[in-house]
Amino acid sequence: MVHSEAVIEQALNTLQEQGVTLTCLTESVLAVPKFKDYDMVQEFTQNITEVLEQLDSSALTSNVVKAWTKQQALHCYRSQITILTNKATGFHFTARKTTESKIREFEINETAEQFRLLAPDVWDLIKSLLSSDEILMKWKFTWYKTKTKKTSVKKDGDGDITMQDITEPISSNTMATLVSHNDDDYTNFSEDGAPIIDADDDEPENMEEQEKM
Repeated sequence: MVHSEAVIEQALNTLQEQGVTLTCLTESVLAVPKFKDYDMVQEFTQNITEVLEQLDSSALTSNVVKAWTKQQALHCYRSQITILTNKATGFHFTARKTTESKIREFEINETAEQFRLLAPDVWDLIKSLLSSDEILMKWKFTWYKTKTKKTSVKKDGDGDITMQDITEPISSNTMATLVSHNDDDYTNFSEDGAPIIDADDDEPENMEEQEKM
């Protein structure tokens, strides 16, 4: 609800007369438990996103908010990367102690899942950066369309059958899934989006063998 300037001015004057600053008011209503049940406080907390957007867009506070947000993000990423680099995570790799059996036991999916659990915000950051790769996203869309393509079969008056490929539109939820999907699922597509023949399905290089097919 947006009030008139006169009402806001009156409220500000009342606070000023009582010696209550906006900083003090905000800190108090959030810190003192008995204030949480006030309708005004509940309305404020429910609309905190709008408040943050206002702080971010206002010329009075924008620079400070952006700098603070950046510092908070950097602190978060540093903390999570510190956890990832801890020896206890098992991510440390010593070449001279590596054996063939250890290499064969390595599971990239398990490592990725552990990464995601230990450093969820760093994981989301990397995922977001990868999603900005247009070529990678093109591969993923091609993969999605190929996997979800349906065929419509119709008969005309003469009994002739016509078939038409139908691809469902990509929703926002599907977009998020594509961005976060394991890239191993897209390795069967070339740079232009065309499917690559698997090694087992490829034609034999020997001409005599090809003639037998």
